Amino acid sequence: DGRSLEELGYFDPTKEPPLVSIKMDRLKYWLSCGAQMSDKVKSLVEKAK
Repeated sequence: DGRSLEELGYFDPTKEPPLVSIKMDRLKYWLSCGAQMSDKVKSLVEKAK
């Protein structure tokens, strides 16, 4: 139905440098359940590390 199941973080491109915050433990949980990241999310995860 397109609804979010859980908010895993945020991205604020208006800041310099852009702010990226991701709950990595929850991201790993959802990936272990079969979730897949989009290319954009993959790039944001790399920036958050």
